[in-house]
Amino acid sequence: MSRKKSRLGEVIERLNAEQPLERHFDWDVPSDCPLQMPTSLKGSFERNLYLKEHFGPFLLNDPDFEAHFWLIREWGGIKSFKNTQLNRERIMLFRAQLAGRKMTREIFSVISSLSKIAAFEDCERFAIYDSRVIAALNWLIFLHEDYPQLFPQPPGRNSALLECDPNTLMRLSGKTFGVRNHKTAFFEYCELLRELSDVAMGGKKIYHLEMLLFVAAPGWIVEDIKKRTTVTIR
Repeated sequence: MSRKKSRLGEVIERLNAEQPLERHFDWDVPSDCPLQMPTSLKGSFERNLYLKEHFGPFLLNDPDFEAHFWLIREWGGIKSFKNTQLNRERIMLFRAQLAGRKMTREIFSVISSLSKIAAFEDCERFAIYDSRVIAALNWLIFLHEDYPQLFPQPPGRNSALLECDPNTLMRLSGKTFGVRNHKTAFFEYCELLRELSDVAMGGKKIYHLEMLLFVAAPGWIVEDIKKRTTVTIR
């Protein structure tokens, strides 16, 4: 279904205008990055764009999984995803399930980690299924869709989002919504971001929208939640 004139597309377009990534994106690339960065790149935004466009070959030619775990643990900051036999098997199973377009619950339970692999191997089709991004996207879907179908929310660590807890607010609102099945949620998420990128961001690659939602979540989204929410205790 086309979202060309939807309220969701309009708010993404407005968010893109109000939160320019060149100024707001501050997640930097670690200094031990296996990919040499051109010295001409300015700021964390440009360095991350370069990384997203050029890191794929490291993952596709990585028999010891060193680049995989650098991406997840060092760049992504998920230190709990250690280089173990279990996680190496999860990576291989994740690739198989990407091809089959269906995820088991076990693989989806670590989708925040594993989706980084897909997003850097094929930045045209896949985006990182990040907790901040999903929190922001779910809030906008909840507000601007008549029959919201939300995405399963991975555990998050951002203090601003934890303080507001949008998931609890949505459950208490009385508005009916659904939650997508874990088997297909990642693929539906990527498809939605591609569609919204086309109609609301001038056809940019989906990682621009992913980065925009990541930046907006602890700031713009949290402020929007506070403006719209009142609590009465009887």
